[in-house]
Amino acid sequence: MTIKTSSAITVDITSIRVTEFASLSNLSPQEIAELVEIGVLIPSGESPTDWAFNDQTLMLMRRLRRLEADFELEMDLKTLALSYRLIERIQELESHLHETQFHARLSQEEMASLKS
Repeated sequence: MTIKTSSAITVDITSIRVTEFASLSNLSPQEIAELVEIGVLIPSGESPTDWAFNDQTLMLMRRLRRLEADFELEMDLKTLALSYRLIERIQELESHLHETQFHARLSQEEMASLKS
């Protein structure tokens, strides 16, 4: 799926079917269903056979699994869910910070050009 925004930016979103998502994220289909049920993972599609996840969700889950392996953690599903939400929130805040810094630099450049 491709989304075009009004500022001429094109964003490609990859849909990953639940079986492939399970394999790539190292989650069982049952764990995926439980994470969907508690609202951590939000798939497109109505039923488990139709579910698909975007590449951002996969990237977050793989990052979480790497942290789990690096620190030799054994996370239960609730800890996994909380950790996923925290990583997701950190990425949102980092994105917002980068956007704010970008706009601040633009404003400084505009101010400098007006003074010239």
